[in-house]
Amino acid sequence: MMKIYIENMPLKKVKDKLKVLDKYYKDHNSVIEVLSESGVFIVDNHNIFKINYHDDKLSKVENYLNKFDLWIETVNETKEKVFNLPLNHVSSQIVIIEFKIINTSSVTMIIEGSFSLDETSHEKELAKTKDLNDEKQFYKKRMEYENYKVDNFYFKVDDNNYPLKNKVKDELNVFLSLLN
Repeated sequence: MMKIYIENMPLKKVKDKLKVLDKYYKDHNSVIEVLSESGVFIVDNHNIFKINYHDDKLSKVENYLNKFDLWIETVNETKEKVFNLPLNHVSSQIVIIEFKIINTSSVTMIIEGSFSLDETSHEKELAKTKDLNDEKQFYKKRMEYENYKVDNFYFKVDDNNYPLKNKVKDELNVFLSLLN
């Protein structure tokens, strides 16, 4: 897998474009990321995984579309299911939102962040949305509000596609034009 980062793209600008990006909404997932001296762990659907990174490579493409400097990270990671977390760690909840131009797109825009609702507000808001059947629709609906804090974003590209050729380039250009 490859991750493409845009150098010096303000996170506020990404947040301001969430409503524009919403028509490309694909999915979301809420995970807990755990950092410790023993490594990085993800708690997802009550399962704990240790993330092992192997041979990551980083390269830079300057002046892409006469405007953007891109960092391309080749990521080779494996998930190992574990049954406990290290005693000393730091954790944070992350809501990962995915956007795709079409379902078969090679490029997925990933936005990582969190909602700044306290639990009481969350329950009140969920109760107000009687027409929304599940938590997934609730979080999608929340994208219209100002309480989502963007912490990171990048583009994920399937392994078998070089990131700046043909279809991948076209899909990346669509997202970059929306962010511009």
